[in-house]
Amino acid sequence: MGEVLVQHGYQYWSFETGSGSAWGTEASSPVLVHHPVIKYDVKQLREVKRNRRLIGIGQQAHSQAVGKSVAGSIDLPWYGSVDAGTTVALAKSMMEWALGDGSTVTLETGDRPSATVYNIVRDGGNTQISSRKDSGLRVNKFTLKGQEDGYIEMSFDVIGKAQVSFSSTPDALPADRYELNEALFIDTIFTLGGSALPISSFELSVDFGLKPRRLTASAAAGLTTGGGITNLPAAAGPITELTVVPLKTASTYDAYQRLLGVTELAAVLSVQGRHGGSGASGDYTKCSLAMARCALENADEVFGGDDIANQPLKFAVLKPQSSAVQIVPTWSEV
Repeated sequence: MGEVLVQHGYQYWSFETGSGSAWGTEASSPVLVHHPVIKYDVKQLREVKRNRRLIGIGQQAHSQAVGKSVAGSIDLPWYGSVDAGTTVALAKSMMEWALGDGSTVTLETGDRPSATVYNIVRDGGNTQISSRKDSGLRVNKFTLKGQEDGYIEMSFDVIGKAQVSFSSTPDALPADRYELNEALFIDTIFTLGGSALPISSFELSVDFGLKPRRLTASAAAGLTTGGGITNLPAAAGPITELTVVPLKTASTYDAYQRLLGVTELAAVLSVQGRHGGSGASGDYTKCSLAMARCALENADEVFGGDDIANQPLKFAVLKPQSSAVQIVPTWSEV
């Protein structure tokens, strides 16, 4: 039996604003951020069409590639560690890539950053066998989740502009990986209607509904060949949902469930992870996500027989009747 090839992937991010011609255009001297991943499944995709079966031609005679795109999914741990190059917490860089910074670049403007990712694959002998750049990656769907006795994790469904190969390693791996402590669910704080609510899991999802547009080759500015995606407009705005699972300890949510109207409550979801001394103060990087209008759409019940009863609550996170956005992040070190 021959040697089994073990592949290791290393990903480095650089972020750029995504408006106009800047989409997919990396800065001349980018600051690269290395972020370990649970899964990196972004690929170059091709759309191929075969000839139609016409009268007189019973068999297919040709196929041709008519389009291409870069798309896939990325799963990441939530790290409070502060990157030495950008002096920004890893989790903050990734969440602002998805949600904006909550002030100048927000869910409302739609002009969120795009990213270029250097993806390097090495074999079991640490020989580099593949290296490519996925550019113009924008987040189509973002999910933040955690559950009892586990870690906090982030998932990104992304759509990009182009993929190219490169010949050199962009940066050496950082030597401070000991600072990477995954954020623990036990450190999560959730308040609903101004009161703390213990929960056993949560999932916050933001679906942007990006609509890839592939126009004619002559309109594909910046592409060397035709058939690529030229623009990524959002459908109309993000759809944001929050699900939390507290214990069923009273009939409060039963009463809400019987109402024909929809009850709205304010919620704050705070996650935090140790920064291992890489931050300027305290021990943790903390992110508090304030959601002023959480409309309770369903209050379910889950009985586990010999387990305690749970009550999953599903909310639609709505935009306030003001200039504020659905989710307002606040970052701090504590």
